[in-house]
Amino acid sequence: MKIAPRRSASHLVALTALALSSCGVEPLPLEERPLLGSAEAALNGAVAIAGHVGNASSNAGMSGVVVQLSGAVSAQAVTDSHGNFLFTNLPAGAYTLTPVKPGATITPAAVNLGSLTADHIQSFTCAGACGAGPSVDPYKEIAIVDPSVTQDARASNATGGPWSFRYLIEQMTPSGVDPADFVAEWLEGFQPLTINGYPTTTRGMSSLTNLWPTRPDGKLDLAQAPFQLLGIFNRTDLHASGSGEARFVFGIIPPNHFIAGMTVIFEYRLPTNSAVPDRHSWITRFHALGQLAFGAQYNEELQEITDLFTQRGSERSTMGNPNASALGQLRTSESLMGAPWSWREFHLVPEPTGYQAFLRLVEAAQTPDQQLNGDAGLEAFLLANRTGIIAGVTPLDASFLGGEAEGNIVPSATKWAFPGTDEPLRHAFAGQTCNGCHNAETDQLATFYHVAPFAPPGPDGTGVLSNFVKQVEIPRRVSFMQNRLTCSTLAGTCSPGSESVVP
Repeated sequence: MKIAPRRSASHLVALTALALSSCGVEPLPLEERPLLGSAEAALNGAVAIAGHVGNASSNAGMSGVVVQLSGAVSAQAVTDSHGNFLFTNLPAGAYTLTPVKPGATITPAAVNLGSLTADHIQSFTCAGACGAGPSVDPYKEIAIVDPSVTQDARASNATGGPWSFRYLIEQMTPSGVDPADFVAEWLEGFQPLTINGYPTTTRGMSSLTNLWPTRPDGKLDLAQAPFQLLGIFNRTDLHASGSGEARFVFGIIPPNHFIAGMTVIFEYRLPTNSAVPDRHSWITRFHALGQLAFGAQYNEELQEITDLFTQRGSERSTMGNPNASALGQLRTSESLMGAPWSWREFHLVPEPTGYQAFLRLVEAAQTPDQQLNGDAGLEAFLLANRTGIIAGVTPLDASFLGGEAEGNIVPSATKWAFPGTDEPLRHAFAGQTCNGCHNAETDQLATFYHVAPFAPPGPDGTGVLSNFVKQVEIPRRVSFMQNRLTCSTLAGTCSPGSESVVP
């Protein structure tokens, strides 16, 4: 199996993240020692220092902590939206790390690493004002799941409201193509296929189509699509460049509660344009929602934001994209169509003979095919790239990627396991895969789902969210927003978004 070369990084300092654009778990507390035997340490005599700053309660990553490096080389890094930092291409020598954030208590206050000849990973715990900044209402600004939003008329498929499954599909359908035909092309991605040399599992597509009423012409009726809005999510914490993402999550509407689940996630790259020229502007727009009460005005303001990235060609920055859409990817999480649970990723892929693009199944981001669990070639790759994988900056070689992530109702049955790896490496790798993130490495509210299609939402809608989202993800995303609302670019205290390790 081919081993990918080490990713190049700017001299001395690179700012990185643990998680992918949609998956990722917080790191285990790491043993504070040099990583003896790291293959990367031997490159040109250089070493790397990686680390994580987490809050004291859940280890959720804390943004905007300035980490000062002194010793053989002096440099500075700022923890990203997952609380991670990384210094690379350092000459071997003695180093000290000192994390600083005004008003916060960080433990340990400083670490003398001694004379390094190999890579090192260091954890810190942050308390006090580690997440300090303006008040952020997470359920108005970050994870918007209140029934006044998800049950608003804007989410109606019957009327094609701007937050409906129907509308979002129509806005990305190529001009001149029936949206029902566009959906039929998408559903072909649930047939047995071979992606990157690996076969995908057989899915019982009739389980979905039987729930989906048809038009008089026999085509699927988008006005009666069996998907209801579960939430709208601000993901401005993603990507080191650009402005991040925003997402719509839909759940299957069952005729009863005895069928298996399915969610469909529309993931949009936030465009930069005259209305919102940068990440700070997007964060400011979402933050302003926190000052409003749920209701008519809130929904009007939220729609003004969502129209900027959901409408076909609404902004000039989307005109070069397939079908003039800002969609980055569409992903599905389902056990509706059979066992095992399956996670799939679809991209708008242009036809070779024209400008029309259709949703086609592609490799699942950062997720090897399940038959490679325990594979000696993949294990060798993990061991050779240990530091980069723990820091979240080394992408898997493309040859490992399969067309779906799979899971078992008993998470341990499909847990990634490699006998020659240590637990911090195994956990970091597994948490970056889609099935690890949605099954074996996190504490779920409902099996496989961070936004559960069948969970009782409760009066505020938060019942659909997994404990991991509420206890780990929400605190770190709040910390990121607080930092970006108050940081100074000139002072170098602005936390970057977490960059996907997928090229």
